[in-house]
Amino acid sequence: MKQFFAFVVILLAMLLMVDAVPQQLYRRKAPSFAQCKGNFPNKISVKVSPVPLAFGKTETVTVSGVAKELIPDGTFLRLGISNADGDAIFDGAADFCAIPEIACPVEPGTKYKGSAKFELPSNDVPGPSRLLVRIQIGDQTLSCARGSVE
Repeated sequence: MKQFFAFVVILLAMLLMVDAVPQQLYRRKAPSFAQCKGNFPNKISVKVSPVPLAFGKTETVTVSGVAKELIPDGTFLRLGISNADGDAIFDGAADFCAIPEIACPVEPGTKYKGSAKFELPSNDVPGPSRLLVRIQIGDQTLSCARGSVE
């Protein structure tokens, strides 16, 4: 009887450990951004949240850098999103100087970091998205970075 009881306890312990076996988790990689090709006076670092992109909800874009050239009043932060085929999904702009953490004009040599929120449209097309983040005044692009999100 003692042997049977020990066997049942061991069997139950083994069955309870099935949940403890590690499952393979797929973690989405945070997008990495690279500077756009071309000659832009300022370089920027970009982070987006949440990942994957919040289509139909609010996406936060955080930009930071050190101004090499003046970033004047009237500058905009632009976010462009396209699908893997290059078809535009979203193109939006936020007033760069209205970002609370940033004081415009941003003088050369000054560090800046701030976040803007964008309301993204719904998108039922799965797959990777390409992002283009620019700091612009009129038609002049002061900074540009691009990345992709799975």
